Amino acid sequence: MTNVNIQKTFIAPFGTSLGNGKKAGQLLAQAIDHVITERDTTVIVKLINSAFKKGDTSAMAKIKLTFGAVFVGAKIKVNKDKTTHSIQIKEATLNNKAVSSLHDLVKNEVSLRGNKWNEALVAKDTDRKQFNAKSFVATCAKQDLETLAQMKKIIAAAEKALKKVVKLNLPTKKAA
Repeated sequence: MTNVNIQKTFIAPFGTSLGNGKKAGQLLAQAIDHVITERDTTVIVKLINSAFKKGDTSAMAKIKLTFGAVFVGAKIKVNKDKTTHSIQIKEATLNNKAVSSLHDLVKNEVSLRGNKWNEALVAKDTDRKQFNAKSFVATCAKQDLETLAQMKKIIAAAEKALKKVVKLNLPTKKAA
C-alpha cells in the first residue's frame, strides 16, 4: 500500500472543484485509479460524503454512476445515520472498458456535470432482445389464474425497480 494523504490529495481539492466539472472529473478519475490500485474505497466514500455535506446531489449521483460503471456489482449504501455512505467492492468486477472511457473523458476535458459523461459510462443496451408481445400473450394464456397473479406482481416489482434506477432518490441536505 502506498502512503497517500487522501484528504490532501483528493477530498479537499475535489470539494473546492465542484464548480469546475472538468477538474472535478479529473480528481474523480484519480480517486478511482487509487481504488483500483489500493482496493480501498475510503476515498470514494469521502468524495460522496463531501458532496452530500455541500448538498450537491448531482455530484453524488455522478460519483455513484461513475464508480458503479467501473466496479460492476459494487454495493453503495447509505448508512443508518442517513448522512454517510459505505461501499463494498468485494464481489465487484473491474470494467476495463469503463476505466478506458473514464480516462478518455478526462483526456478530452469533458465536464463531470455534462451529459457526455453519462453517455460515455452508461452501457447501451444493444444486445437486449426485442420484446415479443405475441409470444408473451401465448405464454400467459397457458397459465392458471394464480400464476398470472404472481406474474402480475413480478412485473409490478420489476417496473418499480426500473423506476428507481432511472430516478435517483438521493438524500438532500436540509436547509438551515
